[in-house]
Amino acid sequence: MTELIRIGLVGLGGQVQKNHLPALLVSKSCSISAVCDSDASLAQSLGAELGVPSFTDLQSMASSKLVDAVLISVPHSFHFELTRVALENNLHVLKEKPFAINTEEAVYLAGFAKTRGLVLMTCVQRRFTDSSISFKRNLTLVGDPYLMNARYSMDIQYLSEGWRGSDTLSGGGCLIDMGYHLIDQILWYFGVPRSISASFSNGARPFQNYEVEDSASLLVDWGNLHGTVQISRAMPPKMDYIEVFGTNGSLSLSKGVLILRDRSGNPVLETISAQLKIDPYLRQLDFFAYCIGYHVSPPSHIPQVSLIDRCYSQYLLQMEK
Repeated sequence: MTELIRIGLVGLGGQVQKNHLPALLVSKSCSISAVCDSDASLAQSLGAELGVPSFTDLQSMASSKLVDAVLISVPHSFHFELTRVALENNLHVLKEKPFAINTEEAVYLAGFAKTRGLVLMTCVQRRFTDSSISFKRNLTLVGDPYLMNARYSMDIQYLSEGWRGSDTLSGGGCLIDMGYHLIDQILWYFGVPRSISASFSNGARPFQNYEVEDSASLLVDWGNLHGTVQISRAMPPKMDYIEVFGTNGSLSLSKGVLILRDRSGNPVLETISAQLKIDPYLRQLDFFAYCIGYHVSPPSHIPQVSLIDRCYSQYLLQMEK
């Protein structure tokens, strides 16, 4: 495969401009051929800056025949319809997480893409970081794992600002948004759990008006392995780590620092990632282009969405009490 995959950007917010756009501008597998946003002035401005046509709706972009694929980065509630339109127009799709806001939508989109022979891939750049890959490769060194703990938290002062505070627009709070990355990591490392128990809260900012959970605590069980997961938009300090304990020792990963310890807790291996921020996004684009060029299906995200669905079902039961 030698030709660049022509990508149209759909949704031109912060995630695209800070992360995806810089990677696309230097990618050797993909190129930007059009931009699209409901904000006409934003679309026109960025289109002029990049020297590509701009659109205000996806159907017009698709009809132009200027793109082979789209990168969708919009509020969660618009994911399904935009992905469906793209697939209907025989466009491959690289989309921001979550893959879908419920299992029914996830199954439909995955089946639709498969029927059309199109690549439908979710942006989970943690799978493309050196440290995350190293964690997976070194898992066997801990022996038989029996305990796992993970936390992804930050302290956002105004949880009511923007579309993420609206249940209608977001489909949920911290779990389906920032937590999606951690859920994906856990399933990648350990597989689908046998059971999961979830508790939620949305009282961290009592004088702010937001409709979704600000914090979630999960108890996850694979059988011989079990563990806890904490996700929060309101819990300082900012933390991002995962650790697993096994019969031969433990392995932890936090902010690019990987540490392997023996059974007594003594470090036997420590690595610090020197990877540039742009690298995982470049690798993600390369893998997307590879899947298109060689007719490879990227990993399914139905398990991730189904697991989150199970958690939210418990949330609804809590709210009814």
